[in-house]
Amino acid sequence: HAPTLLFTTLTAPEGRVSMHDVRGDLIRAQADALGLELMTVTIPWPCPNAVYEATMRDACGVLKAKGIRTFAFGDLFLEDIRAYREARMREAGMEAVYPLWGRDTRVL
Repeated sequence: HAPTLLFTTLTAPEGRVSMHDVRGDLIRAQADALGLELMTVTIPWPCPNAVYEATMRDACGVLKAKGIRTFAFGDLFLEDIRAYREARMREAGMEAVYPLWGRDTRVL
């Protein structure tokens, strides 16, 4: 399936992707270049895990109302992160896919 929406969390007040420190306006530019809707949710920094999980559950509810049932993650090789994401997505009634999993980072 082709992507229909780009989703990310941004930390307050900086408006950056917490894991990679990418500015929100660059994420917007990526979505625009791809012709995709962008959905962002804001989380505090630091973000307690319970707050993150509640925010993601709420976001999954919004996405499901739009008919979206699958998240594609860009993770490459961290098994524990993948297992965590898959469990949370299952709980939310969503599917997690990993199109880049195991790919050589030099090639990517």
